[in-house]
Amino acid sequence: PVTAPERLPGTSPVPSPLQGSGGNGKDGPRAEGTSGCEKVDRELATALAGELPATGTTGPSPGRFCPTASRSAGFHVTDDDRNGVVSVTVFPAGVTARLPVLTDGTIAAEQLAASGGTVLVLSTPDLGSAPPSETDLPRIAAALAGRF
Repeated sequence: PVTAPERLPGTSPVPSPLQGSGGNGKDGPRAEGTSGCEKVDRELATALAGELPATGTTGPSPGRFCPTASRSAGFHVTDDDRNGVVSVTVFPAGVTARLPVLTDGTIAAEQLAASGGTVLVLSTPDLGSAPPSETDLPRIAAALAGRF
């Protein structure tokens, strides 16, 4: 019979499909390492996607408002005849969010997070559209605040 090549002790024959998780289904070192606008926070993107209608056409992007020390994620959403980006930003406890004046039709919902920080959900319409998921923003903010 043919023998299989030896594998080093403790190695898996197949790499874990869960990036950064060690195969346990949890994110690796806390995702807050993806602060600011450089990267999408994967944990937030997953949570936000679960709260949005299944009409998104693109993958996640960094949030529309993502100052230093915050975590963010967003998705382009089509909600009937409304199109735009719904994004979430989580600020750590002790950090005050100063939202700029919203002049482009963006609407916001804010909620105290379980961690003591703040969850801010924004809906920014595409040019010529009304904000998508407008009536759902308070519900989305409350749901995410319970998780973060």
